[in-house]
Amino acid sequence: MYGRLAVLSMDLWNYEENSQILRDKIDYLVNDLSINRNMIWSRIEGSQIRQKSQHIRENNTIIHFKIGDKVLLYNVAKQTQHSEKLELK
Repeated sequence: MYGRLAVLSMDLWNYEENSQILRDKIDYLVNDLSINRNMIWSRIEGSQIRQKSQHIRENNTIIHFKIGDKVLLYNVAKQTQHSEKLELK
C-alpha cells in the first residue's frame, strides 16, 4: 500500500521464544484446566446444597390455624381491577 510493505503478525512471531510459552499454555489447557473445572463444579454443588437446605429451613414453616383465630383476608382480584379507568368522568 502506497510504497510500504505490510507487516504481518506472523513476521513478528519469534518461534524460539514463544514455542515454550505455547507448550506451557497447551499443557495447562489439557491437564490443569480439567482438574480446576472439576474442583469448581464440586464447590458449586456444595453451595447449591447449602442454599437449598437453608431455603427449606427458613421457608418451610407451616402455620396451623385453629377455629376462632382471627386472620386477615386479602382479596387480590379487588386490588388488581382497573374499573376506575373505565368509568366516565
